[in-house]
Amino acid sequence: MRRLPGILLTCVIVIVIAAALVLGGLRYLLPQINEYRPQIEQKLSQMTGATVRIGEISGRWQGFGPALTLRDLTVTAPDADISAEKIDLSLDIWRTLFRFQVSFRDLTFWHMTLDYKQPLSSDGSSIETGDAMSGLWLERFDNFDLRDSEIRFLTPSGDPATLLVSRLSWLNQSKRHRAQGEVSLSSVNNPRGWLQVRLDLRDVNGLLDEGTVYLQADDIDMTPWFSRWLRDNTGLNKAGFSLAGWMTVEKGAITRGLVRLNSGEADWLVGKDTHTLEVQDLLVQMRRQGEGWLFNIPDLLNLKTDGQQWPEGSLSLLYIPPSAKYGGNPHLRIRANDIELARLSSIVPTFSFLTNDIVKAWQEREPSGLIRDFALDITPAAPENLELDVSWQDVSWKALEELPSVSHFSGVLRGGQARGILRFALDDSVLDYRPMFTAPLAVSESRGQVQWNNTGGNFSLWSDNLDLQSGALRVNGNFRYQHDKDRPPSLGILGGVTLTDAGEAWRYFPVPLMGKFLSEYLTQALIAGKAENATVIFQGNPADFPFRKNEGQFQIWVPLRDATFKYDQEWPALINMDADLNFHNQGLWISAQEAKLGEATARNLKADIPDFMVERLYIQSDIEGKGESLGKYFDQTPMKSSIGNTLEQLKIGGEVKGDLKLEIPLNFNEMVRATGHVNLKNNDIDVVPLGSTLKGVSGQFRFDNGDLESDRITAHWFGQPLNIRFTTKENPSDFAVNIDLDGNWQMKGIDGVPAVIKQHVTGSFPWTGEVNIALPQKGEMSYTVDLEGQTGKLTSSTLPAVRRWAAESGTLNVHASGTENTLKAGGTVGKSFSVLTDWRLGDILTLNGAAIVPGTKVPEKVTPDVISIALPPISGEEWVGALAVAGQNHQQPASLKLPGNIDISAPYADFAGQRWNQVKLRIHPQENGWLLSSDSQELRGDVRIPASGSWQASIDYLYYNPESIQNALPESQRNQTTKTDYRVGSWPAVTLRCEACWVSGLNIGTVNAKVWPENDSLVLDAATVKNSASELTLSGRWDAGLAPLSHFKGQFKGPVFDNMAAYFGVLVPITGSPFTVDFDLSWRDVPWSPDVATLNGIISTSLGKGAIERMGGGNAGKLLRLVSFDALLRKLQLDFTDTFSNDFVFDSIRGKGVIKDGILNTTDTRVDGLMADISFSGSVYLVERRIDMSVVVTPELSATVGVATAFVVNPIAGAAVFVASKVLGPLWSKISVIRYHLSGSLEEPKIDEVLRQLKETRE
Repeated sequence: MRRLPGILLTCVIVIVIAAALVLGGLRYLLPQINEYRPQIEQKLSQMTGATVRIGEISGRWQGFGPALTLRDLTVTAPDADISAEKIDLSLDIWRTLFRFQVSFRDLTFWHMTLDYKQPLSSDGSSIETGDAMSGLWLERFDNFDLRDSEIRFLTPSGDPATLLVSRLSWLNQSKRHRAQGEVSLSSVNNPRGWLQVRLDLRDVNGLLDEGTVYLQADDIDMTPWFSRWLRDNTGLNKAGFSLAGWMTVEKGAITRGLVRLNSGEADWLVGKDTHTLEVQDLLVQMRRQGEGWLFNIPDLLNLKTDGQQWPEGSLSLLYIPPSAKYGGNPHLRIRANDIELARLSSIVPTFSFLTNDIVKAWQEREPSGLIRDFALDITPAAPENLELDVSWQDVSWKALEELPSVSHFSGVLRGGQARGILRFALDDSVLDYRPMFTAPLAVSESRGQVQWNNTGGNFSLWSDNLDLQSGALRVNGNFRYQHDKDRPPSLGILGGVTLTDAGEAWRYFPVPLMGKFLSEYLTQALIAGKAENATVIFQGNPADFPFRKNEGQFQIWVPLRDATFKYDQEWPALINMDADLNFHNQGLWISAQEAKLGEATARNLKADIPDFMVERLYIQSDIEGKGESLGKYFDQTPMKSSIGNTLEQLKIGGEVKGDLKLEIPLNFNEMVRATGHVNLKNNDIDVVPLGSTLKGVSGQFRFDNGDLESDRITAHWFGQPLNIRFTTKENPSDFAVNIDLDGNWQMKGIDGVPAVIKQHVTGSFPWTGEVNIALPQKGEMSYTVDLEGQTGKLTSSTLPAVRRWAAESGTLNVHASGTENTLKAGGTVGKSFSVLTDWRLGDILTLNGAAIVPGTKVPEKVTPDVISIALPPISGEEWVGALAVAGQNHQQPASLKLPGNIDISAPYADFAGQRWNQVKLRIHPQENGWLLSSDSQELRGDVRIPASGSWQASIDYLYYNPESIQNALPESQRNQTTKTDYRVGSWPAVTLRCEACWVSGLNIGTVNAKVWPENDSLVLDAATVKNSASELTLSGRWDAGLAPLSHFKGQFKGPVFDNMAAYFGVLVPITGSPFTVDFDLSWRDVPWSPDVATLNGIISTSLGKGAIERMGGGNAGKLLRLVSFDALLRKLQLDFTDTFSNDFVFDSIRGKGVIKDGILNTTDTRVDGLMADISFSGSVYLVERRIDMSVVVTPELSATVGVATAFVVNPIAGAAVFVASKVLGPLWSKISVIRYHLSGSLEEPKIDEVLRQLKETRE
């Protein structure tokens, strides 16, 4: 390629000189010059080193000289090929000779084709020309023209292009060179538009070193002029512009230029996105500055990128070629202002000097914002000398790799690698620095200044005041990083932190620095809270963090207040906690005076992670709170199945204190270990399986996860002291609780035992017990209860039966088992009783059934809805008091439901002085009450027991015989009495009707009565006993206290005395006499067993007209002997035999007796007989069974003394009425008054006649 101008010049010179030499012969030879064409070609080829072919040479002589025409000229060289269809050459021979320089009158190249075989470089200097070429075109040719010619070459993009020269006229005048023409650039099939070219240059120093070049183009296609890299990386579609340009050449170099892009548009593809660049009247200035070039675009407002207009900014670039100042390297200085980064995003790929990685990074970050001022001085080969001064506003970009995203970022950066300063501001910015931070940071405001210094191999980076406000976080502090030559780096940080919501703290954890596990743990643990004036300290080599050998210091001290700290996902959070968090080197220490565990309180709390690498959290704290609160707390923990269920079955009331230690593996692959103690002091514990409450519980138990163990715990159960020891065991399938109990209870202090029982039963009751509870992971809870007690120390001073039972029973054994819904309890009371009960548990405690049997064999089952009580024989009335006490009316709680039927049976029971055989009772419910039925041998009937009001007793059959119990007893036990406390105050009111009542073998008839308790008394009102012969009305009161008193009054009457006696099976001598007996009596004992010594009262007797028949044997005689009058009558019979031989008729018998302390006194008892009147006075000592009485007999004129005397024997009962008629007959008419004195015992009375007064004497 370098030899091509020489070849052309040689060809022309040779032809011209040859033509000149033969000038004279030319005139004749020129027409035949074509015949010498081979010689000419050979000569030209030898001279140029290229292959020269000429198709035809024609010549002629003109007046100015020769004129030649060359056709089909081809020159083949290694670098380029030349061909010309025709060359017109006219030599001005005269001017040539005159000027001694070849002067062409005409030199025109037609259809010349110049084909370069290698591409032009990006600077257009791939085709080099030497001085020969320059001399040929600029000096040898004074002028030439190119017509319809082509210059072919490869563009920098690699595409073939052709420079079409429509016309070009070149004029060389001495040192001035001018040209004008029209050219066009086109690719293979695409014309690129025409370019108007004008130039005016001067040759001062042998070069074109002075002048001006002007270019103008309309809609020229610039695509071929972009490099291959640009095209391949942008997918350039078109680039058409209309422009005008000027270049000024001074001293052989371009010194300045101006390009004005009137209009134009380019579009290209980046990926699948199409981008456009629009230009409208854009001015580009350039000028040489020193050895470099300054490019300047004063106004960017006329640019549009993707339809978006650029701000009114400017851009300047100074290129300084390699120089000694910059180490022989080129240097760049860039100045810009008001550059919108978003507008650059689409054109950055078009910058050929940027690497693909830079372009990709720019595109992925999508920067936006405004560069206010930009100044960069850089030597690409020595970037360490970079100097930068830039200010920006509201800059944003997306995160990529380690560079975080940012928005609304404003600041100023001044300096270079050696030193500099950065001042920045963030306002309402979002900083996305993942994975350093878990989530983007919403920065509401941040201000700061960072400086650096890097000289002499010593680098330092520091800031004296950094301030950041992001949501709940406020940070203010400074740092300094120092890395001196030959010394390890050192980082110092001192900052203050304020956190208004600890629940947002996870946003600000630097995950790579803290470690993933710690940041994740604290993210889950910190739920709420706030911290003011927290302190951050870091001092040391960052490579040594976390300073396990204490070669540095890292500490964050956080006074966290009102915090919620969820230290484990399966454990409830600590709330209302004021804690100090101390991050120190590789560990974390947390301390708090108080925190809330639900409703419980934790005090002196410490939570430590001694080593983040070990990944274990240790928590210890004192705990206090209500027992219910602790139960709720453990119910929310993994210990619900152990401690939680235990506290659910043992509900603790009152304040509880203890301590808790937790060892929590933070890798969450191991179980949490919980240990601690629980201290009880005067607490109440509801034992749910037993439905009972322990009071005043004091002691301690400890736990290790689900295993619990207690020391000796003291409590009060049912008001009595109790010792408790318990253990628990967490088994694979269930959680087992074992409780040992023991106590020595005083009967008088046992709560729940009725006061009346405690009044009568005293002593102590030592016992032991064991409770085993199984709480399965699935299914129902189950438990067993075993109790053993000693009854030998129980006694009763008022209830001999209880005293004897306690002494004989010895041991009480109870065994119970059940679930949450059922309970079976049974046991033995010594050798006396065995019991089995079946319960259904729930809000209402239901007794399904119960069985009580004599002996030691526990019943195997119960009858549903029945309480079956089989009692042993109840001997003696001593049990009556106990049964009365037990049977007092205790109100049944609404939460308790008992069976509907109660069956009671016993071989016999002694009560009210009688033995009741084959006792069978059934109690079953009815509407609004109960029905008690008896089908016993001596008692058949029903008692209706309403919910309120008096009982209604309807007795079909009653047999009462007080002598039966004496007959059934051994001889040694007969007539023994026991004092019984009946406690009738608890007895119900009863309305009684008995259809067939038998007393001592006598059918007394129908009985109606009303009985009701009044305090500790039993009141009888308007009772009646009716039969065909008599009627008894009775009222009374029985005070059944410690000093019982019976008081009754009433009336006994009948129409015929002897009929009444006969009804009751007694034959009496009184006939045909109506009778009335009124009485008002009281005594110190039960009603059915009077204490004669305490008998007091009044008896009034009135018999109507009747007769006393002759006395005989049988029951009448027995009655007389009972009252000791039979001896008196025998005495009268001996004296007055004739008088007592017939019946004694009387009109009336009236008398009144007063009984005082068992002594009957009478003064006005009188018999008004037909034969005599009898009156008596004196006393009968009922306890001593003796008599002291005076009798006065006053005969009528025809009366018999014996009849009157008989009434002295028994004026009250009317006995001995048949004796007098046989004794005193002959003497009776002579006597006016006879006095007797009765004394002695009732069985052997002594009768003395005191006075016998005759009528004559009396007269």
